[in-house]
Amino acid sequence: MTYEEFKKELVNALSKKFGDGSVSIANALFMGKETEIIKITIGNRESMCSAKPLFNLHTRDKQPLSYYVSMLESALKEVETPPLLQPSRILYKLVNQKEDAEFLSRAPYLPFYDMAITFLYQLDENMQSRRYLAITNDIMEENNLTVSKLVDLAHENTQRMYPCQTTFLPAQIFENMYFDPSASAEKFIAFALTAFEERSHHSVPMYVVSSYDYRYGCSALAYPEYLDMLAHKFGTSLIVVPDSDKSFFVMPYDESVDKNEIKKGLNKDVLSGCKRISEHIFFYNRDKQTLTIFGEDE
Repeated sequence: MTYEEFKKELVNALSKKFGDGSVSIANALFMGKETEIIKITIGNRESMCSAKPLFNLHTRDKQPLSYYVSMLESALKEVETPPLLQPSRILYKLVNQKEDAEFLSRAPYLPFYDMAITFLYQLDENMQSRRYLAITNDIMEENNLTVSKLVDLAHENTQRMYPCQTTFLPAQIFENMYFDPSASAEKFIAFALTAFEERSHHSVPMYVVSSYDYRYGCSALAYPEYLDMLAHKFGTSLIVVPDSDKSFFVMPYDESVDKNEIKKGLNKDVLSGCKRISEHIFFYNRDKQTLTIFGEDE
């Protein structure tokens, strides 16, 4: 059985067990590396695992698919509402309001343009943990919390526990290619030539902001101090492009370039074919320290 066949059969088995729409596959950052995960979501409980290690385990031990279904079911059952939330483990997570409308109807959140700032609870003290609980209105009330208190706690905890890092985009692409076993020498050379040509044409550099845990990569959008730090580092205001919940792009703002040309270039090179967490391109004004929709209020 190939990896793709194993993955397809496992997803089908999990969907029969937990219902259509409860199982998804996505690429995510795990320990700083891109990996494919299988995720089961039932209400506010979630269980996930890296797909490739499961396949490797299956190849070695020849266990039936029911074994892995039971393994994930057991992990899901462990995700129960804790009797008391510890304040130090409450975190931010950004979602899209439209895509997550059902969850937002029963959970505390802050509207953030077409996104929403929601709250998670990390179940384990270990920061390598992949187990968390999405905080719903019921959980908030059971713990005598308010949205304001959740905001204060999550704002303090998220960047402390999962600090974001800013990486030159070509460098990150190169690193992802390096760890991709399917990448060829020709692909490396073609990418290097393209990056060098863009530099020689004095293209505005682009950076990606992410965290080693994919859930919190976009959280820095909720931190004006982080954007302000980047703006002062680059010595200019910023163009900010949310990509997904795991990352967003930033580039120094060049006042000499027409705004429509900037949007056109981003739509062509960055946004085409992408399912993004926000439909907007944002502008961070270094002098005013404000984040607005690009082109509306610079």
